[in-house]
Formats: sequence, structure tokens, C-alpha cells
Amino acid sequence: MATESAVSIADPPWPDAAIRGLPESIGLPLLLTPEQAAYLIGKSRTEVYSLIRTGQVASVKSGRRRLVSRASCERFVEALLAGHEAQAAS
Repeated sequence: MATESAVSIADPPWPDAAIRGLPESIGLPLLLTPEQAAYLIGKSRTEVYSLIRTGQVASVKSGRRRLVSRASCERFVEALLAGHEAQAAS
């Protein structure tokens, strides 16, 4: 049985090849592609676009590209966890 190697957030399998080669000391970029944001929060690309449309995740346009705020992704996950903890407490 083959063992799977653990994927760390410092070296994720980003769909964007330019990100994969960043040194660990740099960390994640401040703005992510929707594909990168999807990987980071564990959703599909389509779900990320839906989160952008509903305002749950902040994004900006840079030329023709749509970029998602990393901080916004982190806030989204924190809100999910807070909601889950509130449900568990009641």
C-alpha cells in the first residue's frame, strides 16, 4: 500500500504554476485566483464564484483577472467555524 504524502499549506498543489515555486518564507499571496481560494477553503471554483457574488468573500478585478482576498477567505472559514460552534453549544 502506497503512503500519501501530506500536503502543507506552505506548498499546496496550486493550479497556478507561478505560486508553486514560492519559498516557504514568503507564504501565501495576499490575493488569490478563485482556483487557489477554492483549494484554500476546501470548496469548488464554482462555489467560490458564488461566494463572491453573494459578498461572502471579497474580490477585486485586476485587468481581466478576478482575484480573491486571502484575508476574506480566512474570515469566511472563521465565520463557518463560529456558526458550527454556536450550533454545537445550543
